[in-house]
Amino acid sequence: MIYHCIRFTPEPGVSEADRQAALESVREAARAIPAIKSHVVGPDFGGDYEYGAIS
Repeated sequence: MIYHCIRFTPEPGVSEADRQAALESVREAARAIPAIKSHVVGPDFGGDYEYGAIS
């Protein structure tokens, strides 16, 4: 199994609506690739970043 992980924090001043739109874009990208069997996008759990995604 191969997994791809990204962790990120939006730049200061990015609106909540833009943050949510960006997270949904990451989800849509994962859903559009047939080889990806599962994915998760949401708050990061390490303290260094705000969000993370694994597919």
